[in-house]
Amino acid sequence: MSVSLETNAEKKDTPERQKKEKDASFKTRLNLRNSLFSS
Repeated sequence: MSVSLETNAEKKDTPERQKKEKDASFKTRLNLRNSLFSS
């Protein structure tokens, strides 16, 4: 039981979290780029 919980936590921590962080940084970069171009 504890082993499966650990693997689940690792799965949640690694790919999903990294993807969310990448999406966030990507969005912020897009926003910065858009604001630069619009001004």
